[in-house]
Amino acid sequence: MLRDRQATADRGAGSAEHANAGVPAGEGRTGGLAGTVVWTRLDRLLPPRDSPRLAGIDSEHVRRLVETTGTLPPIVVDRRTMRVIDGVHRVRAAEIAGVEGILVRFFDGDLMDAYLFALSSNIAHGLPLTLADRKAAAARLLELRPIWSNRAIAKQAGLDHKTVGALRRRSTGEDPQLTARLGRDGRLRRVAPDPARIAMPPGGALESVDSTAMPEPRTSQENPTDAPDDRWGSARALRADPSIRATEAGRMLLRALELHARMAPDWESIADNLPPHCHDVVTELANRCADDWQRLIRRLPRTP
Repeated sequence: MLRDRQATADRGAGSAEHANAGVPAGEGRTGGLAGTVVWTRLDRLLPPRDSPRLAGIDSEHVRRLVETTGTLPPIVVDRRTMRVIDGVHRVRAAEIAGVEGILVRFFDGDLMDAYLFALSSNIAHGLPLTLADRKAAAARLLELRPIWSNRAIAKQAGLDHKTVGALRRRSTGEDPQLTARLGRDGRLRRVAPDPARIAMPPGGALESVDSTAMPEPRTSQENPTDAPDDRWGSARALRADPSIRATEAGRMLLRALELHARMAPDWESIADNLPPHCHDVVTELANRCADDWQRLIRRLPRTP
């Protein structure tokens, strides 16, 4: 019975695995599995936030798991949230069998890492994802990672790259300004934009925009001979890094840095021309912004 198998299963260490097999090389690959298997109570577990299965739990598959004679592999759970990433059918089978707990391997990573792991796990073993499931997953990846190549998304979703290409062409969420895609090898490759899908600005004229360009900082109006400090070279280096540009968190960081690059020479002018009745409010907001940057610094340990 499942109760007996779960009670006597080996709770020792397993081999460490990586969550992002097949993810483009420039994507950072931060998610992964802990090597140790632990027994965890079922009442501590939460349902998945983002399952690749459109139809939810398959009751027939659960029945087969309850009746199977082999030891079920550990499920995978997000360490931070205790949400099940892989193994909802095994959890349901354990509940039906009346056991109190189940073997777990904890996963460390962000929400995107967790979704990719759930997707690859369900394609690799267990109850196969349907074609509709895999197409929906590819459409989700096109929305979340439009810079990924068709082949990179196809490998994650278990589809042919031509199918992904067709989904991309039908997608209304594709960025019409996207001029490059990130391949599985981590290299950015230029793609020709579709002129029919490029949005026209209100004036009717198209402008050429280099999305990888970091604006050059202007010199101070008080001292035009001041040279820009070295941080702008570092910011441009970050923008040239595909592992930064390919993630939403990285793009948010680049936008924040670009805003500061544009405004840095104007802080004195802003301060001199700010109405007195706004001083206290602006001071409070600026302090909060400074606190935000300090929190970022504290979360980024310096390389020795």
